[in-house]
Amino acid sequence: MDKFEQIYDRKLTPLLAKFDQLNDKVDDALSSLSFLSEKYEEIKGKVSQLEESNK
Repeated sequence: MDKFEQIYDRKLTPLLAKFDQLNDKVDDALSSLSFLSEKYEEIKGKVSQLEESNK
């Protein structure tokens, strides 16, 4: 069983750490997309208001 644990520690532990890093980056990307989506909707609303006031 020691050999299995050595292989696990050498191969799978770094792989799991990479998955954790990837998960963090995906979370950051989703957060950024959410922020951008909110700002887009805000600007879209302001443009609509300006267009209505210019009529």
